[in-house]
Amino acid sequence: MLKYVFLLTIWTAESPVADVYVMDSGMSGTACIEAIENYNATSPNWSRGIPSCEIDHATLPAVFTHEGQEVSLPPCEFEDSDNCYWDAGERGNGRGQSFYVINGQVFSFEP
Repeated sequence: MLKYVFLLTIWTAESPVADVYVMDSGMSGTACIEAIENYNATSPNWSRGIPSCEIDHATLPAVFTHEGQEVSLPPCEFEDSDNCYWDAGERGNGRGQSFYVINGQVFSFEP
């Protein structure tokens, strides 16, 4: 099942680039729509920003070429999980080295 992220996009006169804030992640589609409905009820003019639901890419499986074969791995729940991938830009504090783990062996990758 796809997971979604609830975003709040804020445009300011000071910058031509919007600031995007993750308000919640790993949500079902229904939960994300409910989050938008709750936001609309408390901020009907969208005075705090523009809400949206997007696919939570940090929860999607990734395909890697490993030892000449394509391997599909789910995202790691924790950095020390096995048989998964850790996209450092999307997970944790957003910094560090991205890697995937197969049977306890760690391999680096660039997302």
